[in-house]
Amino acid sequence: MKFNFFKREKKELPSGKIIFTNKGVAIWNKRNFETLAQDGYQRNVIAYAAINKIKRCVAGLEFCVYRDGKNGKEKVDQNHPMLKLFYNPNKLQSKEEFLGELVSDFCLSGNAFVQKNETSIPLELFVITPEYVKVIQGNTGYPEGYSIQANGGIINYPFDIGTGKSEILHIKDYAPKDRLFGQSPLEAAAQSVDIFNEGQLWNYNLLKNGGEPSGVLKTSDTITDEQYDELKNMLSSTSGSRNAGKKLILEGGLEYQQTGLNAKDMDFKEAQMLNARFIALAFGVPPQVINLAGADSTFSNYEQATYSFYEDTILPITKTILNAFNRWLPLYYKEEGLYIDIDYNSIKALDYKRAEKEQSVATLKQNGILSTNEARKALDYEVYEQGGGDVILTPAGNLPLEYVASGDSVIDEAEQGFLNEQATESEN
Repeated sequence: MKFNFFKREKKELPSGKIIFTNKGVAIWNKRNFETLAQDGYQRNVIAYAAINKIKRCVAGLEFCVYRDGKNGKEKVDQNHPMLKLFYNPNKLQSKEEFLGELVSDFCLSGNAFVQKNETSIPLELFVITPEYVKVIQGNTGYPEGYSIQANGGIINYPFDIGTGKSEILHIKDYAPKDRLFGQSPLEAAAQSVDIFNEGQLWNYNLLKNGGEPSGVLKTSDTITDEQYDELKNMLSSTSGSRNAGKKLILEGGLEYQQTGLNAKDMDFKEAQMLNARFIALAFGVPPQVINLAGADSTFSNYEQATYSFYEDTILPITKTILNAFNRWLPLYYKEEGLYIDIDYNSIKALDYKRAEKEQSVATLKQNGILSTNEARKALDYEVYEQGGGDVILTPAGNLPLEYVASGDSVIDEAEQGFLNEQATESEN
């Protein structure tokens, strides 16, 4: 099956009661999710490996609830209901399973849909397969709601463009010609996916034929129907993987002429590897990360590739998802300014560069360029609320800059305690 992205699939909607009606026009995603899932995931090992790698890395991240305070980013109680919901979205799925399903839909179709329960404060979250969702477009061109196929009927959920509230959250990637649905990475890699899939099928059929390319038997004489049937039976008995090694005996002026190309003539291996790299490239996955043959896979290069994979792919995808959640979930809680973000210090893949950054920040602090709190913020740690964390210390004696400039040696008790603590940390 070839990708038919830009031909709208005709679907017969199941009969059922319309629970909510809207004046807007319901529009299906023009891209066929079933085809994307079948040809781009179930049949293609490269796309399968890339999507699985992305979803496992995103689902394995740790998250915290924050608010922006006077000292910048502040952690909120990690037992907050919004974070607990994120880690336990429903009774059937863990955080990893929920995010894995959501990220897979997003990578396959460029769209992901999440439904919350109908209570005022969300108690459960569920991922809805994009195939069953259509967007209700209003007169302004913006969504007015979402229509979901469920239980043999259609349920419509309104979207309040003024408040942003809806039972449905739509997370989408950029699509240049569609403002209602996102574009799948598989669309950009469609030709490479088709060539790779057909190449694997060709190789399979070639092996079934004993590794022999297609050919014809030719003769200058006329053959009878009986002779023709006899030749067909002879060819059937000597072709196929089970008959590999059997010889074909030609007589009566028969000649065999090869018409197909063998794998060497087609440069089959290189062509498949090139298309495999194109598919991985569409998903932003370095070849080393999915152990693609031919990729330079030394430990050093793998470590660099993994760091690049997180910086260029995993973190941007996660931020796209979190930004959508942070526009949606906090609307249902009383506290203002709450948002979910990644706990960057828990990501082992970033240790590759974190040590360099820590050393650079520590040098700036020791040279009196950064205060302790500025250094801690740069490394994504909580700042000190009290005790002189905003004081810049001079290199000589780690004294506050203001005292060195004024010649005043009087330091209050709180600042002295803080300086003693800093001196102890430096010694350790």
